[in-house]
Amino acid sequence: MDIVRLKPSQWLQWRSRLVTFAKRYGDRRLTAGGLHALSLAGESASASTAIVIAHEAGRLAGFAFAQDAGEAACVIAVRPEARGRGVGGRLIASLIEACGGLCGSVACDNAASMKLFFRAGLKAVSLHSGPTGKPTLRFETDGYRSQPTVQQPSESIKEASAWQSPC
Repeated sequence: MDIVRLKPSQWLQWRSRLVTFAKRYGDRRLTAGGLHALSLAGESASASTAIVIAHEAGRLAGFAFAQDAGEAACVIAVRPEARGRGVGGRLIASLIEACGGLCGSVACDNAASMKLFFRAGLKAVSLHSGPTGKPTLRFETDGYRSQPTVQQPSESIKEASAWQSPC
């Protein structure tokens, strides 16, 4: 399994496929706002916006997207047969590295996503009413508000040029 950080110049090429993937494998738990932000990826990019994909044998296994380090949107989707193998955790770790920290919100009835965020080292810092009215936890990395906003990709995250195909 390889994790690849897409370059902003590649977002337009990938975004339609990622929105379709998210709708198919997001288990109807992704917010309309998150999907909308993903659908606009590439039209404007900040240093704390990133898309990372996981692929195995040329097949997309999952992806994660954060806009403004998760403040504006944080979307993670993993193919069901790839779940339970650490794919989501690796995607979150890659976003944290790419954005210099991460925050996100998870509805309290979404135990699998809460478990994913906790395992990735994020902490629940507040409870609010989500976009559908459900109680929702806000997660943040340690020192989230004081972290720098730009990180260079590490050696563990391959550059996007290593795997270009959106198919």
